[in-house]
Amino acid sequence: MNYFIEKQTLQQLLTWSHGQDQCDVYPYNYQGSRVDLIAFLNENRAPYKGRHYITSAMAPVSARVRGRRCKKDALPRAWMAFDMDGNLSEEDFAKAKAFFSQFNCIIYETASSKPNARRFRVILLTSRPVIEDEAKIIGELIQNASGFTGWDNSTHRSAQPIFLPPVGVDLIVFDGEVLSVNEMLATVPPKPPKKPINRRFLPTATENVFGWFAQHSMVLEVGSSMHKVICPWGDQHTDGRLEAGLFEPSSENNLFWGFKCLHAHCESKSIRDIYKLMKGQK
Repeated sequence: MNYFIEKQTLQQLLTWSHGQDQCDVYPYNYQGSRVDLIAFLNENRAPYKGRHYITSAMAPVSARVRGRRCKKDALPRAWMAFDMDGNLSEEDFAKAKAFFSQFNCIIYETASSKPNARRFRVILLTSRPVIEDEAKIIGELIQNASGFTGWDNSTHRSAQPIFLPPVGVDLIVFDGEVLSVNEMLATVPPKPPKKPINRRFLPTATENVFGWFAQHSMVLEVGSSMHKVICPWGDQHTDGRLEAGLFEPSSENNLFWGFKCLHAHCESKSIRDIYKLMKGQK
């Protein structure tokens, strides 16, 4: 099977950031070669679970202020991380290592790994830096190709902490090919176009929805963007409370009015149903 890998020089600089624990949200940025990254993993082993992590490098606020660990500040990275939480048997652990041996990657067991219940992480090099959306697609493809379940998908998030190997755990380094990002993404079929919105029952900002409620004495409280109104189906509310929300058109809802009633009976009711009432439909 072709896993879409290509030969690639390993001279490109990798970037990552390092934090002391999961509460450390201002990690320090680093860059270096693959050899430097391996040395970094060895030099910053976790003395106990939850200590020392790497993640994407974070864009600094200024020359003196580090970036915060969050999706907004995370920079693209030329590596990906995988986390197996599935408690693999010794036989399956050997098969998993054989699968990843074709890639240029580093494997190490986690603090919770036990004999015949193996858990491990993989740091895998990519042919170019990837953003979070690309990492999620590629991560799912590789996980499916591995033939194993039990993967933690959170590691494909740009700002997700990837905890470093515990003290005493071996680093397993494979010198396979670097994953070709563009070739793998090219295998993903494009998403089907979204179905057009049925606008027949969607009143736009030009429709006087508020006026209809006011005309029927159903306005309880006037707000700036949301008005409290009497729900047209309030007689069916079991708790006797009649209020619902009528939302003014805004850019967030494509200049449509919005309606929401929190009572269980009205869970399926929407602005479409209000518009039908305005047109005299049931």
